[in-house]
Amino acid sequence: MQKNVAQYAKIVCIFAYGQTGSGKTYTMMGKPEAPEQKGLIPRSLEQIFETSQSLQCQGWTYKIQASMLKIYNETIRDLLSSNRSTSTYLTLLNKQYTIKHDSAGNTHVSDLTIVDVCSIKEISFLLDQAARSRFYFVHQAMEQQVQGVLNMINLAGSERLAKSGSTGDRL
Repeated sequence: MQKNVAQYAKIVCIFAYGQTGSGKTYTMMGKPEAPEQKGLIPRSLEQIFETSQSLQCQGWTYKIQASMLKIYNETIRDLLSSNRSTSTYLTLLNKQYTIKHDSAGNTHVSDLTIVDVCSIKEISFLLDQAARSRFYFVHQAMEQQVQGVLNMINLAGSERLAKSGSTGDRL
């Protein structure tokens, strides 16, 4: 599946949903420092980087980017915002992001930090920054005119649904 994302312009979305303590975060993240206990995100990213390296030997060129955000009660927070000084960070926490859909059917979040990543080590550092949050991770691999997107989403515990007030389309 991950090879298809990087190579054949697929848009893939993986959700972890369930009650608190059911293993959502472990399933998505695992214990990256223990190879046999890595979760879906580190394993997927390793495969994407391995695939892109092997295809580069065949003449493919890639630009791999990542973004991470947290959404709670319809408020979006950019988890990769680099300026975390107290006053600026508080301003960023209150920043209004909007979700937009373009004519090609792609979905974007306005002003979201998108970083270029060149190695699994770089992306692991970014994941460490967001590890304590429920997050939405977006990986994009672009080759000339082809773009693949891998969305990996770690949702909050389902028992919090009533507290959040989400119903219908908001859910």
